[in-house]
Amino acid sequence: MNAMPFVSVIITTYNRKDYLEEAIDSVLNQIYSNFELIVVDDGSTDGTGDLIHKKYVGQLHYIYQENRGRSEARNHGMREAKGKYIAFLDSDDLWKPNKLSKQITFMEQNSQYGLTHTFVENIRDESKSDLAYTAWVHRLYQKALNRGYTYLGMSRHCVMFFSTIVVRAQIAQQIGAMDKACETYEDWDWYLRAALLTHIGTIEESLIWYRLHSENSSLAQFHAGQVAMAYKHLAQINQVPSNIRHKAKRNFYLQLASVAYHLEDKKECTRWVHKLLQIDPLILLHVENFRYLLTALLPSNWMHCLRSSLREISQMNRRY
Repeated sequence: MNAMPFVSVIITTYNRKDYLEEAIDSVLNQIYSNFELIVVDDGSTDGTGDLIHKKYVGQLHYIYQENRGRSEARNHGMREAKGKYIAFLDSDDLWKPNKLSKQITFMEQNSQYGLTHTFVENIRDESKSDLAYTAWVHRLYQKALNRGYTYLGMSRHCVMFFSTIVVRAQIAQQIGAMDKACETYEDWDWYLRAALLTHIGTIEESLIWYRLHSENSSLAQFHAGQVAMAYKHLAQINQVPSNIRHKAKRNFYLQLASVAYHLEDKKECTRWVHKLLQIDPLILLHVENFRYLLTALLPSNWMHCLRSSLREISQMNRRY
């Protein structure tokens, strides 16, 4: 590639020394060579610093900070970045060797995109591919693509992994810092803010390995983050363009109804169903949303049985 633009690659880590070594090596083994690698250690106590100093002297910029959470670690990395582009990698994931080359080429040829992401291939702890889970995630990608990687589309359905992100540094500055008050779904908030500023491009190819393991954020943490982000964006809904504001508000109500449904919180689910009935009652007749209406109308014990049946069907779909 001629005149390769300079890229800042940011890895954030916290007590993941074993995974981190693989992640760093996957960056250093990229076909694309014009980059700096910044590793932000968010207060690790597992010997991460010793690993860096013994194996990677002169190959990366190592930053240690007291534990402040992954959002502030990413913010710290962005403040230090010097590249035209900024790319991110979580310390438990891996890049395929052609990841940067393909993504930077795409962005250089498509200037309308300020941020791009790619598909992922899922692996387990022992770095073995999980083909069934990957196929299920790719079906979710197609669903997200059909809705669109826009503010409106992502307010309802967002499938984007942070380890796949490349953003133009100028756009990253406009988006601003990640919300360090949020422990999970802080990336969803960041994507939504990005979508109000620029087009988001998708490379429909798995260019990273996303690792599934016991230390991934829990379902409870994701639900809490989903609720926090929905409330945050509802509070700021007047900042959204007026032509999509109504539907975006509806979508955040659906997010909140979904969490309440999965937590079997009939009272809370009924609350959001009532709000949906006031602004867009027909949306509850859609196949994927009808369960929320049933939750509001049927006795709790009936809904528990229904949820169990639907969960079994969902698990079967993941396997096949």
